[in-house]
Amino acid sequence: MNKLAALLLLIALPAAASDTSDVWTPKADFSLEGSSLKDTMLWVSGWSYALTEMGKASAKNGNKGPICLPPSGYVESRVLFAILNNKFKGERITSEQASAVLWAGSISYYHCGKAV
Repeated sequence: MNKLAALLLLIALPAAASDTSDVWTPKADFSLEGSSLKDTMLWVSGWSYALTEMGKASAKNGNKGPICLPPSGYVESRVLFAILNNKFKGERITSEQASAVLWAGSISYYHCGKAV
């Protein structure tokens, strides 16, 4: 039993000591209709999913759509948060305002023919 505990400890130690400095933590510098960070994250992840699906459809069509996916294969929520944070820092915004900015920003960032 002691050997098993020692083995588990040896396996767990490297994982506990791993560097987490590159882990992204979402931060909303805006208020989306007064919602919580959790609700804002869910809303932004919906956009990420929808844009990723558009990018997949674009890839099937020879990358002739408005969104082309990067090598990772998906639209990142961190990019979408950056777009919103840059435009709306300190503001309370509606989902309509956020949607318009996300659409324009995503087309610019994930534009077909642009290396991302």
